[in-house]
Amino acid sequence: SVTIDVNRCRLTAIHLFHLSRRAYCIPKDDDEEISDDNTFDYDSYSDECKNEVVDIECFNSCFISRYNFCPMFFPGSLQDACQAAFTSKVIKEHRPVLVYIHHDRSIFSNIFCLNIFCSEIIIEYLLENYIVWPWDITFELNKNKLIQIWREVFSTEFLNISLAEQCPMLIGIMRRSARAKDWSLTSEYEVKILLNGDTLTCTQEKLTRETLLGELINLKEEFDENEQILVSL
Repeated sequence: SVTIDVNRCRLTAIHLFHLSRRAYCIPKDDDEEISDDNTFDYDSYSDECKNEVVDIECFNSCFISRYNFCPMFFPGSLQDACQAAFTSKVIKEHRPVLVYIHHDRSIFSNIFCLNIFCSEIIIEYLLENYIVWPWDITFELNKNKLIQIWREVFSTEFLNISLAEQCPMLIGIMRRSARAKDWSLTSEYEVKILLNGDTLTCTQEKLTRETLLGELINLKEEFDENEQILVSL
């Protein structure tokens, strides 16, 4: 069972986020974009973490150290993230899971994190509407671990990521559509790729804060509609 109080974590994150805005400058919609030509430490994230939960803690610590701010990452396993997202008795508390796949050697990762993923508009929307679960595949060991986790949770094979430039990747997770006709499918979840490298996969639009926000809103609306149908079955 999931022992993490997601709502309490979310409220705490929102409070800290707004307090911290007084001390730091978080990119807003009308701010000039920050380039990746800065003094950040570009060393890859540690590959020494040995289990799923500790990996998340390591990644979160490194991410905040580098970027100061980030979406609230779920502090547990992917299985627990899915349970927390979909099993509340209050339907309005259900939300999609957004899996963030990071590769530190991708030319897109740092620009994406600085200018888009860690911007105020994206952080605030994700806090209210998604559970975000991150994973770093910079090292082959961690990539293989994700393949194993994915197979255990979803009973399907993970995507074939052979190039660093396929990252950053954003993957939306929702319960299998109520309209799905093939109920012999082994997984109870649907996987939707939103971002692959610098391309929004559904619309093929240029990646900006606004276009990413639009994709997130569209998936959340689809998710809400599906949850209402599932509850009524």
